[in-house]
Amino acid sequence: MFAHPFSTGVIYRERLFTLCRSTGPLPFRPQAHGITPESVYVGALETFQDTYGISGGALFIEHCRLRLPYIDQLRIRAGKGPLLLGRAARVEPEETLCVVYENLHTPMSFTGGMLVGDGYILMPREEGRERQVRESTAHPIFEWRELGELLFEEGHLTEARDITEAAARLRQDLTTGPHEPGSPEWKTELATKVSPLFRRDYGGLEPRRRFRAPPIE
Repeated sequence: MFAHPFSTGVIYRERLFTLCRSTGPLPFRPQAHGITPESVYVGALETFQDTYGISGGALFIEHCRLRLPYIDQLRIRAGKGPLLLGRAARVEPEETLCVVYENLHTPMSFTGGMLVGDGYILMPREEGRERQVRESTAHPIFEWRELGELLFEEGHLTEARDITEAAARLRQDLTTGPHEPGSPEWKTELATKVSPLFRRDYGGLEPRRRFRAPPIE
């Protein structure tokens, strides 16, 4: 069970959410357990995809998808591949991240906050105020219809907060309000209204980065 491609997933209350942001580095990396993923493409932010789960109020790593060298893929198919946290992998040759480790269910220590979302809001195609708002900030409240905040102390869930309704009201206010999206007044209003919604600071108030293709020589 994985989230959007190359995104971290979080299973909470038997539902899969996408991890939008966290207050610090996540606790699981396959390299720490003797597995070094192959790079998928130049500039990739991550070379693996993982899914966490919350069970009994504790945080676990559940699944991991990555790419390994072809020789390791052959070993996995022969039942002799590298184990991850005591689990064997399977190969899905049609996938980019073709090596899948499932049911790891290993507790992870993490202190901080996670923002999780579901129902991604697509960028409006037409020019207009809604598109201006999306281009003026990269904060998750403008990207997800459903949004929650999960707070942890050493891997134990201490608080879970549903931000969905408050985020919807804020999206409406900042889209229809008197200030021009991206203006200094609008940015001040954004920062003033976003901060009280969360227990932790997740950043994201800066303008959205625009991808620029390299020049053609």
